[in-house]
Amino acid sequence: FVEELGAFADYCAAGHTLREWSGKLGSVIDAFFVSNNESFRDVGMLRGAVDTLGKSVTAADADELRVGIDLIRKFMQMHLQGATGGADVANNTVVFSALRPGSSTPRKAVCLLGMEDGAFPRLDSRPAYDLLKIQRKRLDRTPRIDDRTAFLESLLSAREILYLSYAGFSEIDNQSAPASVLIRELMDFAGEKNCKVIEHRLQAFNPVYFMGGADGDYFSYSAENCAAARARLAGPRILRGKRGAWSVERGAERLARAAEQAGSVELGAWDGEREAGSVEIDVVKLIGFFRNPAAYYFQQVLGVRYDQQGALVLPEQEEFEPDALVDYCVRDEIVKAQVAAQRQNMDESQARVFRRLSEQGQLPLGKWGREWFDAKWHSIAELLAVRLGDLGELQDVLMQQADGEAENLQVDLEPYSLYGSAHHFETDCGPTALHFRCVSPKANGKMAAWLRHLLAGAAGLPLTSYYCEISTLESRGKAECLALPPIEQDTARGILAQYIAMYESGHSTVLRFSQQASYEFVNKLGNPAKKTPADQIEQEALKAAISKWYSNFSRGDDADVYMQRAFGVDGPFADEAEFAAVARAFWKPFFEYRDEIKISAGEA
Repeated sequence: FVEELGAFADYCAAGHTLREWSGKLGSVIDAFFVSNNESFRDVGMLRGAVDTLGKSVTAADADELRVGIDLIRKFMQMHLQGATGGADVANNTVVFSALRPGSSTPRKAVCLLGMEDGAFPRLDSRPAYDLLKIQRKRLDRTPRIDDRTAFLESLLSAREILYLSYAGFSEIDNQSAPASVLIRELMDFAGEKNCKVIEHRLQAFNPVYFMGGADGDYFSYSAENCAAARARLAGPRILRGKRGAWSVERGAERLARAAEQAGSVELGAWDGEREAGSVEIDVVKLIGFFRNPAAYYFQQVLGVRYDQQGALVLPEQEEFEPDALVDYCVRDEIVKAQVAAQRQNMDESQARVFRRLSEQGQLPLGKWGREWFDAKWHSIAELLAVRLGDLGELQDVLMQQADGEAENLQVDLEPYSLYGSAHHFETDCGPTALHFRCVSPKANGKMAAWLRHLLAGAAGLPLTSYYCEISTLESRGKAECLALPPIEQDTARGILAQYIAMYESGHSTVLRFSQQASYEFVNKLGNPAKKTPADQIEQEALKAAISKWYSNFSRGDDADVYMQRAFGVDGPFADEAEFAAVARAFWKPFFEYRDEIKISAGEA
C-alpha cells in the first residue's frame, strides 16, 4: 500500500495530458478502493468523474495539453462537491441539489428556490488580486454565466412544470421586491398568459390556504395551521386552549359586575360555556398572575419572553454594596440560620454562615464584606426579638411556624378547581399562619398572603393569618404587621370567584393592574390627606398611584419590560376608569378585612 501511494505521489509531481491522467486515476481507483455492496455507488461516482475527464479531452481538442495535479484536484472537487452518498439519482422521486451546470436531469417538475434579484444569478465579484478580474481568457468561468447556464438547463429539464420561487417582499419594510432578472426575461419571452403568478400570504395559518378554492392555488396539509385558521375565522377575540374558551366581552362583563359588587363581595358562580371537565389552578399560579398580569399574558398566553434590561449582564466593577435582591437573600439566610439554631438547639455559628454566603458570591469581598455581614447578623438578631402584639416574639413565632404542618387545600369553583397548601400552627386562636419577610413592606407580600388566606377560608379552614414585613430596626416607618382574621367560607368563595373572573379575562387581554400602583390607589382612597375635598379624593389617589408606578428611589413597574410592552409610557392609566375598577375589585376586600398589629419591645 505504501509503495503504491509513494508511486502515485511521484506521478503527481509532474505534468501529464488529460488522457494520461484519466488512465492513471482509473488504475488508482482499482488499487485503493474495493467495490462491494456498500461502496459500489461511491466507487461508481469516482469512476464517472474520471470518465468525464477522459471524454473532455476530445470535446476540448486538448490531446497535447499537459496539466498538473492542482487542476485535476480542482476538476474532481467540482464534480464531487454535490455528492450526497452516491445515491442513484434516476431512482429517486424527489432530488435536492445545488443549482449548478450539469446538475439537472429531465424531470416531471423542476422547482428553483431563492430566485431573488441580486441573489441569482450571482455577481462576478472577485478580489483585486485575482488575475481573472484584470484579464480574462477564453473558457474562463464566471459565476454569473454558470448560473445562467444552470437556469437554462433546468428550464430544458422541466417536462410539465417549472416552479420558480422568490421572496417578493422586503423583510425590512415589507416593500415589493423584484424577482431575478432571469425570471423577468423568461416572462417577457413566454408572455404573461403562459406564466402563472401566485402571491402567497404572510402567515402559514391564513384561512385562504384551507378554503379549498376552485383553482387550487392556495392549499396546505398542516393540521396545526388549519386549527389556527379555524380559530381566526371564529373571531379574533376568542382564545381556545387547555383552559377552555372565553371571550373578552364575557370577561369584561364579569369584571364590571365584580367592580359593582366589590363593596359587599357577595359574588356567586358565573354561567359560561366551557369545555367538559374542571380547570385546575394552583394558587401559586394565581399569585404569579396578579404579581404581573402583563408578564403572565406574554409568557403563558402568547409564549413570548423578553429579557429584562441588564438581567444577564454581569457588573464590570466590584460592588461594595450588594443590590436589593442579594441583600434580601442574605438577610433571609441569616433569619433561617438563627431560627434553626434556636429551634434545634444547635450552634449555627456566624462564621459558618459567612463562609457559605461568601462561597456563593453573595457578599462583598475583603474586610468590608466581613463588616457588612456582621452588621446584618447583629441587626437581625435584634429584629427577631421584637414582639408582634399578643402573638409573641417574632423568633418564637417563626419557630412555631417551622414546627407546624402543611395542609393541602382544594376549592371547587365550577368550572375551576383552586388548590394549594397552607402551612400553619396552633395557637389559642386556632390555626395560625405567619407570612414574614425581612424586607420593607410591599404590596407583593400582602397580595400573596391575602390569596392564601382566602384559599384557606374557602376550603373551610378557620385560619388566622399574620402578614409581617420588617427590613431592619433602624428603618423606622418601614415595618408593618397585619392580621387577617378567619373569613367565612361563602364570603371567601365569592371573593375568589371575583378574582378568578379577573384571571380569566387576563387570558384574552392584559389586565390593567399593577400590584404597587393599584394598592396605593385603594390605600389613598381609604386614607386621604386631611382637608382633601371629597370630589378630589379619587384624583389624588390616582396621582399617588401614578407616582408609585414610576421608578424613583425604588424600582417601579414602569421599568418592567412586559409592562412597557403592554401599556407603553403612559402605563395602565390610559383608561383611568378601568384601572380604578380593577384596583377596587382586588384590593377593597383586603382593606376591609385587615387589622393592624402593633410591633413593640424594640425601636421598630
